[in-house]
Amino acid sequence: MLKNNKKFNFISKIFIVIIFINLGFSQVIVYANTGNEYPYQPGDSEIIDALNYLENQQLGDGSIGGISVSAWATMAISSACQDPHNWGNLVNYLEEKSILLDPDKATDWERHTLAIVACDENPRDFADINFVEKIYSFFDGNQIGETANLYDDFFGILALISAGIDKNTSIIQNTKSYIITKQNSNGGWGDTDSTAAAIMALICSGQDNNSAVISNAFSFLKTLQTNDGGFKSWGVSNSASTSWAVMAISASGKNPVGIEWQKNANSPISYLINLQKEDGSFNWSFDQNINPEWMTSYVIPALLGKYYPVKIYKSGENNPPNIPIKPSGKISGYKGVSYTYSTSATDPDSDRVQYRFDWDANGDHDYSDWTTLDLSGHIVSLTHSWSKVGPYHVKAQARDEYGKESSWSPELIVEINKKNVNIKNEWAGFVRIEGKNNSFWQGTLTVDETYFNAKNVDTGDIEEFYIAYPSVLGTLVKAADLAGFSYLIEYWPSWDAFLLKSIENDSDWWHYLVNYKIPMVGADKYELSEKDEIILWGYLENWIVHALKISIDKNEFYKNEEFIISVFNETDCGIENATVYVDSKTYLTDVEGNVTVNISKPGEFIIYSEKEGFLRSEKVKIKIKKAIQIIKPLNKALYIFNFKIKETLKNTFIFGAIDIKVDCLEDIEKVEFYIDNELKYTDAEKPFEYKLNERFILKKINITVKSYVNNRNYKIYNLIDEIKELIDETDIKTLFILIKNFIKDYQVQDLTIADSDTIYAFMLNLFPKIH
Repeated sequence: MLKNNKKFNFISKIFIVIIFINLGFSQVIVYANTGNEYPYQPGDSEIIDALNYLENQQLGDGSIGGISVSAWATMAISSACQDPHNWGNLVNYLEEKSILLDPDKATDWERHTLAIVACDENPRDFADINFVEKIYSFFDGNQIGETANLYDDFFGILALISAGIDKNTSIIQNTKSYIITKQNSNGGWGDTDSTAAAIMALICSGQDNNSAVISNAFSFLKTLQTNDGGFKSWGVSNSASTSWAVMAISASGKNPVGIEWQKNANSPISYLINLQKEDGSFNWSFDQNINPEWMTSYVIPALLGKYYPVKIYKSGENNPPNIPIKPSGKISGYKGVSYTYSTSATDPDSDRVQYRFDWDANGDHDYSDWTTLDLSGHIVSLTHSWSKVGPYHVKAQARDEYGKESSWSPELIVEINKKNVNIKNEWAGFVRIEGKNNSFWQGTLTVDETYFNAKNVDTGDIEEFYIAYPSVLGTLVKAADLAGFSYLIEYWPSWDAFLLKSIENDSDWWHYLVNYKIPMVGADKYELSEKDEIILWGYLENWIVHALKISIDKNEFYKNEEFIISVFNETDCGIENATVYVDSKTYLTDVEGNVTVNISKPGEFIIYSEKEGFLRSEKVKIKIKKAIQIIKPLNKALYIFNFKIKETLKNTFIFGAIDIKVDCLEDIEKVEFYIDNELKYTDAEKPFEYKLNERFILKKINITVKSYVNNRNYKIYNLIDEIKELIDETDIKTLFILIKNFIKDYQVQDLTIADSDTIYAFMLNLFPKIH
């Protein structure tokens, strides 16, 4: 706590009105000198006036501004060293309204927990509700509540610490790590309020005040301080944001009235004091009075040098958990194969419980790591494999969240034999692995059992693991074997879970989807079946995962033929402004996710799509054909008496006569057939064909076809354009003349060459007359 700061008396409030004539509005900025030393004491007039205001707003049922504001008011009252039980029905109100908290909104339960502890009530038994257990129910292993909402992570840590949970427990440390990963490059977590909340949560969970994370966060907060000394959000400095910033500064041991937090000789404290009204309440800003009960509840602990949580719950005598039940699981198995064993225990104090197993209780003792804390009585499971045959005695031990350990459970004897040689199931399907900037694999593969190496994060050692069934993790290992890319898998013993850490240089943000859906189990635990058709591994620096899919009606088109490429997300909704790559060109999809493309040269092309925030789409290969192609004879094939006998030769060989056939656009109206550049036949009716039946004594010839289209279609388009230009400025007679001339011109055949194709062949035809 800060002491012995220089005092200066509250003298006056000076109002400066700046009129922006060209903008047509006025803004009032208020400056003032503060009148008390920081931190303020509960007996200072500013604090007494603020508390009197809250008391005057309290209703008969005990509430102060509703459920949420009442919780913040309770914390303010407690921070001023007053007992909320002496505030009429306030504590009863909090108890009665507990049933109205949103069951799906973590912040409701977290805020209420902070208020409960501020009342010196037990958060594990308030209104017949275990609030600690409820908060734990929102934890997904990495963070608390909704991934899109960081406040439930900030408040979650503050509430659990307030409830007496050890800061070193996995829920707090994992959530702390998650918060750090969400820190923006500018050092903040969005705005003033969220950044201040993050700072308090990180500090109370053990983050060093001098770490880069905290230093960068304060650097960001400094950019949000305005010339009046306050901190802004929503474009203006206000009491809520400033109070949160002051509490964060105090939590770090810094001085909010120190020189580093002064702007134009104004500090955050002077700013807050200048917002206090005669009735003791605090405005939201200099010219806006919004939710004064709420703002006053924020300002009181800020002025007192307090911060969240305002109190830590101290429980009474702690009892160890009861003896766990005998582990359950397979009593016989094979070496090298992982098996899962389960146990549970109840805690007489309803504390959360964690477990460890002794995998060789009859020998040298092979202890597992402690599991993460779980609710009393919940079943937990760990997986283990043995490298040698023989009997093993497995037992379990429980430990509560305060470190009290139970006695060991009864033993389960497990007999381990030589490796299982039974035939395992196989899975075959399409697998795609999309990195940050490039694709690592796309294709069909088959996977059954999997041997792989992973880094044990506890020991740092590389260990060999085995999965006895076709798994999603197995598809990655198999693809790496086929494609030759490097990868690193981590094993987390406390979670008995595997994490894909990196592929090549892409680290930390790997996700997997099955049939474009995100499973709720680890990739090693997901056993593949026939219903699983597509596995997608993707690198995306986001906790929320979206993926692109691409669709084209067919995979063969003619030169300059228009076709539509459609881009969808994982739920088959069209994606606007996705970039589509076609050859060396790029296109952007429209609002429905479509783009129209044509390619002017023949060949094979790869098409795919990308968009920020999405995993890259699959790569689709298309073939662009000429406007006309010879389809008989095929290149590098053998024909005898007009029948194809064999393909994939070095040259084309034709024995006897042959029908020359083509594939062409619908618009083609005439085809010419050339042999050694000499026109042999012209066909103006579909299908376009020519029978080559001349005498050749094993001669190398070239067969060429030329196709023609009629320009009359273009004349129609030109007519329409001319009518559009003349219709508003020309009389009817002129339009009739235009149409008459068009009809006369349209009747004239006007063909132009569209495309040609040539192949070379060795031809032997000694007796053309007999064909």
